[in-house]
Amino acid sequence: MNDTPVYTPEIIYITRYAITRGIVKARRKNSYGDVEGCNFPFFKAHANARGIDWHTSLEAAQNRAEEMRKNKIKAYEKAIERLKKLKITRS
Repeated sequence: MNDTPVYTPEIIYITRYAITRGIVKARRKNSYGDVEGCNFPFFKAHANARGIDWHTSLEAAQNRAEEMRKNKIKAYEKAIERLKKLKITRS
């Protein structure tokens, strides 16, 4: 008799590149984090090291993508201010 637990694949939402590629819907194939439906190289969705790159609900993924968008806007605004203050002189 085999007592190995059966792993049920779960749908996950990947936000690693949400700004450039959008939220990617994928399926975890096993508990080791192998993911199908995701074309990011070497992406693993480990349950014990989840971080902020993948989510189990679409709402959480959308919230993270919105947070990423706001941070990107702030970074661009900072860069614009830095360029406005820049003085270019001739030697």
